[in-house]
Amino acid sequence: MRVRIHAIAALALLSIVPMVMAANIKVVKSVEVPADAVKTWATVGDFGGAHGWHPAVETTKITKGTGKRKGDMRVLTLKGGGDITETLTSYSARKHSFSYRIDDGPLPVKNYNATISIEPGQSAGKSRIVWRASFDARDGSKDDDVRKMIEDIFDAGLGNASKMLGS
Repeated sequence: MRVRIHAIAALALLSIVPMVMAANIKVVKSVEVPADAVKTWATVGDFGGAHGWHPAVETTKITKGTGKRKGDMRVLTLKGGGDITETLTSYSARKHSFSYRIDDGPLPVKNYNATISIEPGQSAGKSRIVWRASFDARDGSKDDDVRKMIEDIFDAGLGNASKMLGS
């Protein structure tokens, strides 16, 4: 009986180890731009307009809804090839913020959720674009490599948006 209880306890422990060991990678990047929040939101706040400010995105197509409601979907076609399907999980033009998740695509991520928001800058007439994400590396991918990839994607987009807004 004692052996059976130890075996059951060992199995229970083994079933939770993967949950405890699962990485939850977080990336936060931001850039201050010489434009107010309204102008900045007009540049990066369109869920259907990523191709207008992110240099890696060839086209953005809204495939469900209008791009302004939870559950709306888009497909980003990348300049180097590949499509990323994303779902809008929250949107607030008033708060200058939207959140989304990646449903499918070539990036080695899973459980990917991100938010792009516009915050006040350090002085009048400026604002800050903040891009936050949390995710896990797909099986077979190294956390540090995937983190660096997402950081590079964020840096490219924020850098180009900053140039577009006058930095």
